[in-house]
Formats: sequence, C-alpha cells, structure tokens
Amino acid sequence: MHIVFLLPGHAQKPIGGHKIVYQYANMFIDDGYKVSIVYGASGLFEKDKFKDKYKSILRYVYFKVTGEFKPYHWFNLNKKVNLYFNWDLKQNNVPKADKYICTSVETSYRLNKFNDNIDKFYFIQDYENWKWGKEKVIESWKFKLNKIVISSWLKELVNKTEEKAILVENGFDFNIFNLDKPISEKENNKVIMLFHTAAHKGVQNGFSALEIVKQKFPNLQVTLFGTFPKPIDLPTWYEYYQSPDKDKLRALYNDAAIFVGSSIEEGWGLTLGESMQCGCAVACTDNKGYSAMAIHDKTALVSRVGDIEMMATNISKLIEDDNLRFHIANNGNLHIKNFTVESAYDKFKKAILNYD
Repeated sequence: MHIVFLLPGHAQKPIGGHKIVYQYANMFIDDGYKVSIVYGASGLFEKDKFKDKYKSILRYVYFKVTGEFKPYHWFNLNKKVNLYFNWDLKQNNVPKADKYICTSVETSYRLNKFNDNIDKFYFIQDYENWKWGKEKVIESWKFKLNKIVISSWLKELVNKTEEKAILVENGFDFNIFNLDKPISEKENNKVIMLFHTAAHKGVQNGFSALEIVKQKFPNLQVTLFGTFPKPIDLPTWYEYYQSPDKDKLRALYNDAAIFVGSSIEEGWGLTLGESMQCGCAVACTDNKGYSAMAIHDKTALVSRVGDIEMMATNISKLIEDDNLRFHIANNGNLHIKNFTVESAYDKFKKAILNYD
C-alpha cells in the first residue's frame, strides 16, 4: 500500500506539524508500507504580495536545485520515504497512491480537487484562522475528505460544522526526550521558553511576564530556543539557541526547572509536552491546545490567555516553592507518558486504513 502526505512549503527548519507527519511516515515504513511526501512550494502564493511572489519563485528554484528542502539535518527521516518538491500539488504532479493525506488548509484545497474515487484524508493540526481567516478554514473542513484531528477542541470545532472527525492526539517519542536530571536537582531560577515571531504564539506576553519575575528574583536565568534569528536587544539574562539539534534541546530542557508556555492559540503544543518529558514544571496559558496536557494545579500552573500578571505569579510560585515545583513537574512527567508516539501511530493507522 502506498501512502502520500501532502505538505506545504519545505522542511528546511523544524516545524511541529511536519515533525508529526515524519514520525508517522517512519512508522509506516517500519510496518512495510510505501510512503511518499510531496511538498507544494506555491501554497501561500495567492496570499503573497508581488515582491513576496518573486521571492517564492526564487526560493523554489533554489531548493529544487540544491535539494535542501529535505529535513534530514533536523529530523531522522527514514531514507526509504520518497520526497518530492513541486511547485504545486495538482494531482498529475503527485505520485499515484492508495491513500492521500493533506496536512493544512492550503494542501486541503489541492487534495479536494483530486478525483473523488480515491481515499482522501485531511489531517487537521490547527485552527489556521490566523493565516487563512475563519471562512477559508471552515470551507476546507466541509470538503469531502475524511478528517482526523489532533485535539479535542479541534474535534469540537469540526463537529460544529456538522462534519465528522476522528480524534488522534499527538504522541511523544521518549527515545528523543526524557528525564536525565532528577527534578529535585534542578536550579529553581532556570526557565526555558520557545521563541517564535508569530503573534498567536504570545511570546511578547511571555517576555512581559518574565520581566515582572526578574524584578522579584534578580538571579532569574532564561533560555530561549527557536528557528528564528536571535531577537534584537535581548537582555543579558537571556540565552538564545537557534535551531538546536535534538540532543542539545534535550539537554536544555533537562537543565531548566520551569517551562513557560505563552501561546494564545495552539493546535496541540509539542514543546510543552517535550518539556514535561524532561522534568520541567510548566507555567502556561489556558489556550485549548495545551488542555490535554496542562491540568491546573496538577500538571501545570495555568493562567488565562493574555493575563501577564497571573502568568508572572505562577512562575514566581514555582521558583519560591520547591515542593510545589516538584509536585507539578513530577505529575507532568507522569501524565505525559500517557501520550506515546506508538499509541498515537496505532490510532492514526487504524483511522487511515479503516476510517469509520
């Protein structure tokens, strides 16, 4: 059986949604299936301004010629997975397969135009209204595609459109991230947070909360990581790592006592779960993507989205109360073990092979 995933853009930098697809692709290969991944370079072309369209064309030519669209430098994707980088995702540009899986709004519009007599799936990993607008997202959910969602809140939204969706929550690979340093040995003033330039990631709110905490705890140290260049004018008590490899990121998580999840909206929130795997106590927002992992006062201290003062208070509580921090970190580490990549794959495979 041949399974084809349709992905937007390319894979030069780590992307959470791509990572989940790669995990499943590897596991399908291990199970004896044939797997192809086709990237569509022109997915955002219609939304680009003229200058950005010109850059998109140049970028496509560059990645097509160099082959640097491949993710091998940041993800250990099985070399048996066939990779294609095309300008568009028209059906005649995509290998023939038994199952086709789109993974975003833009790829769903392409797959929706494929012939109707084939198995087509829509792997919904976020509510992409921040990129496409609510109307385009809802329209895509109404396509005649079998829908799989990664979180309960996305399932509820899809169901409200009178469409069916199967829930397959994301899983974590405990060979990649795990607890190396005892929680009790972590220094309480060390905090880690994801840096991202997208507004819905709420990073500026995280910065503001940490400024408040710094006034109370002058020895506060913050580690940032992300795929973007180092932020301009970053205070000296921040340390930034751009695109750390998985071993380095594992070490950073293990060195930190507290993870700050500042997102306004998330489809799921992989970095929050990864931090729990490595024994961080979590202080995060109540955005719905975190909800399966972050249970207030049990596995995390949760504040309302946008409530900077409350987030700062929660971070401060974890710094000043070791017993609370140990309680939250230990519970989070135990809870996240309910979400393994093996169990997620079993559910995903069942949905793909026997959608009902």
